[in-house]
Order: sequence, then structure tokens, then C-alpha cells
Amino acid sequence: MNYFKLLCIVAIFNLHVAGAENLKLTGKVDKILESSVRISVSDIKYVAINDKVIIYHKISSGTKIKIGEWKVSRRDRVFVYATPINIIQNAREGQYVEIFSSRNKTIKNLNKKEPIKLSGKSYDGFTNPAEQNALGWNYQKGVNGVTKDLEKAVYWYRKAAMQGYAVAQDNMGWMYQNGLGVEKDRKKAFQWFYKAAINGHINGQNNLGVSYQYGHGVKRDYKKAIYWYKKSANRGKVAAQSNLGFMYMNGLGTKQDYGKAFYWFSEAANKGSIAAQSQLGVFYYNGTGVAINKKRAIELLRKAARGGNENSQINLRKLGLKW
Repeated sequence: MNYFKLLCIVAIFNLHVAGAENLKLTGKVDKILESSVRISVSDIKYVAINDKVIIYHKISSGTKIKIGEWKVSRRDRVFVYATPINIIQNAREGQYVEIFSSRNKTIKNLNKKEPIKLSGKSYDGFTNPAEQNALGWNYQKGVNGVTKDLEKAVYWYRKAAMQGYAVAQDNMGWMYQNGLGVEKDRKKAFQWFYKAAINGHINGQNNLGVSYQYGHGVKRDYKKAIYWYKKSANRGKVAAQSNLGFMYMNGLGTKQDYGKAFYWFSEAANKGSIAAQSQLGVFYYNGTGVAINKKRAIELLRKAARGGNENSQINLRKLGLKW
């Protein structure tokens, strides 16, 4: 029987518009004033008189900030003066924002242009943790009209995290874990991952498992690593599923169980984990936790290799195969 060895797998870290019924039209930034932004809406015939109209500004995927609202008193043309804590002070005339009707079900999307991007520099009025976290993400990645600034990213993540926002707590852990915008500190990273995990954040639970597995900022504890990997894996976190497979494969914190390892690697591989596909290919080739199936093994190894997995590339070379 032809056996070959896989290189070690490393652990993987990794608006709703209330009452608006998602009925959208677009408004144009008509004029920039000294302390406010005037937004105009033409084609207002789809909005009923006395209907409340709400303006939102998209700052990241799935996150909108309420800029203002007003009631329609006439149908020929509507203007609104918004002073949203300087959120869009530097918006350019002619750009677009998203506007929702709170009542009228016949409203139509009148313009497909993208909403304006954030370009203002004053965000001190942000108090909602979701908005603070989104702004931190914008600064971390340098997207949505802000310049990349890791220290500012940490500043806003911290503001949201201190309010108990689990996503931001996990982000704070990531920043400390990798020394992004702060001095690298695994102990502080562990503390933030722990807060996120306790608050039910699926990424935080996986990252806490990694901390326990490798002793990052805390005493190494394989059993606790498995506990948190299971929490995350059972909720569908792909990295946690792959990590859990690794623990069962190597008997870390639990009895070695190739059957369970195969199960978790399969779960992760089916969701696109390249590392899991690579390991699963080895299992099929060697008959580890599953009946030997070399055809399936090579399919998985090639899939992982094409995705850039070096372990699979090495193993295919050993077999004299290309990918």
C-alpha cells in the first residue's frame, strides 16, 4: 500500500431599516452648506403626502447609518436639511444616498447609482457600537472613503468593544494578536477573544480555541481548545470544523478518533476549506477513517492544490501527478 505523509495543518484563525419595508428610492446631495447637507428628492410622486421619509447612508456591507427623516408635505419637490454629526460634511454635490419610505408600498427605485461614500473626517458623534465597529473596519481596510489607519481602527473597535459588542471584541483580539495598530500582545488578544466567545461570537469562539491550543496568552489547554472549537464548529464555522478535525486526528485533548476527524474535515471541506480538502484527500488515499478511494483522494488533493495548498502540491508531486 502506498502511503505518504501530509505536512502539518496549522490552526485557522480567521440594516435592517425598521418599519421601512425596504422600499427604496435615491436622493441627490443638492448643495453643501456650512453646517448641513441639503438632500433633494425629485420624482416624489411615489411618496404619499405626510409619509415619513428616512435617509440612510451605507458605510459598509449590511450597515446603514440613519442621517435624518422628514414628512412629505408636497409632491412636486422635496428638500431636507440634514446635520448628521458631520457624517457627510465632505460629500460632493450630485452624489447619492439611499432614501426609504416608512409607509408607501408603491415606491420605486428611481436611480441605480451607488450611495455616496464616506469622506468626512469627524465621526465623534458615533455612539452605536455597530456603527463604531463598521468605522473601525473601514479604517483597518482603508475602504468606504476613509484612509487606512490601523490606530484609528483600534480606537473605534475599542469603543464598540467596551460597550459589549462581540464582533468588535473579536476584532480587538485580532489586532492585538497580530500587532495591528497596537503593540503585539497575545495576553490581551486572549482576553478580548474570551469576551467575544462568552458573548456568543462564532469567530471569537474559534479564535479562543486557537489560543488554548497553542498557549497564546494563556496556558495551553487542549480540552478547552476542543470545547470552544465545538461551540464554533457546531454553529457552522469552517475554520473551527477544520481545527476540530485536527484535534481528533492527533488525539489532542481527546482520544484519537479518525472517524470524527474525517467527519469534521468533511464538513469543512464541503464548505470550501482548502486545508480540510487537503487532509481529507490524504484520508481517502490511506483509508484513514474511511474506505480507501484513490480517485476521490486525488480529486480532493488537486482541488486543494489548485487553491494554493502547498501540502497537496507536495503530495501530488510524490505521486508523480500534476494538478
